[in-house]
Amino acid sequence: TATANLGFLFLIVSGLYLWWPSSRNRAAWRQALWFRRGLTGRARDYNWHRVIGFWAAVPLAVIVASGATISYQWAANLVHRLAGDAPPYQQSPRPWESDAPDQPSVPPDPATPLVELQTLVTRAGADMPEWRTITVDFPESIHEPLVIAVDRGTGRQPSRSEDLLFDRTTGDLVGRAGYPTFSRGFQIRRWLRFAHTGEVYGVIGQSIAGVVSLGVAVVVWTGLAMTWRRFFGRG
Repeated sequence: TATANLGFLFLIVSGLYLWWPSSRNRAAWRQALWFRRGLTGRARDYNWHRVIGFWAAVPLAVIVASGATISYQWAANLVHRLAGDAPPYQQSPRPWESDAPDQPSVPPDPATPLVELQTLVTRAGADMPEWRTITVDFPESIHEPLVIAVDRGTGRQPSRSEDLLFDRTTGDLVGRAGYPTFSRGFQIRRWLRFAHTGEVYGVIGQSIAGVVSLGVAVVVWTGLAMTWRRFFGRG
């Protein structure tokens, strides 16, 4: 799948090269950018192939390129380099996550009073009153902060989410993590993750992704139709 994704990116780039009008006059550009009426057969397929392919190229490039950053580490590292991040690049931006081997969990000390969970959730909601969903991430030890993820978006908009870290014994807000604290490169990668499925802009983004997917089907169909007519001499 990852290799096919790169192949698709090559088709997009090469397709734009082939699409580029050889003439600079307005008529040539109009024919390349807009549908023409009254066409049939191969001429119609050629027009649809060029026009739909052009308007779908940019969203498709985002979908395909973002998929590469998910599949390949070198592509993810390239995002960090372009964003100006200094190596080593951030792989797990949350402070309580690391590549270290799992440590055995520490059972709570009965003598240590813990602040009630509902109290901490209420404080998190008060800190970000525009919240839509709140998720609690329990640590393995009472010595680690309780992480409460507060989302002000659809759940697929990383810039509208933040992690609040609370001390379980005092109930104090001891830190913030999540998207606002990520490096610039990792912020872009998080955006690309949900841009890949169109979810980053909610219904609008998903609608664009759906229309583009339908357009790709038409581009493939018209390409196959032109190939058929070329070799079998019809239309």
